[in-house]
Amino acid sequence: VTDDEAIMYASNRNLSSEVPRILANKRQFLKIFKVRCALVKNPKTPVPQALKLLPALPEHVLKESARSTGVAGVVKSTAKRLLAQRGRA
Repeated sequence: VTDDEAIMYASNRNLSSEVPRILANKRQFLKIFKVRCALVKNPKTPVPQALKLLPALPEHVLKESARSTGVAGVVKSTAKRLLAQRGRA
């Protein structure tokens, strides 16, 4: 799987929930910023793995995640909490 394919798979919401889980467990793909962002925004990414990715994301991605209706509630609230801790609520 190439980097571009990984980005495409991570952002595709129509694939099986197994695909984001596999990508989130591969260090090779987590080094790619766009894959991390896509995994957090994908509602099929398992919540524990999405939560692990949140602290490493920049402020603008956290804001998008906090406002998004397509992510799990826990991910939204954690993104809001991280923004508040950074003083950027």
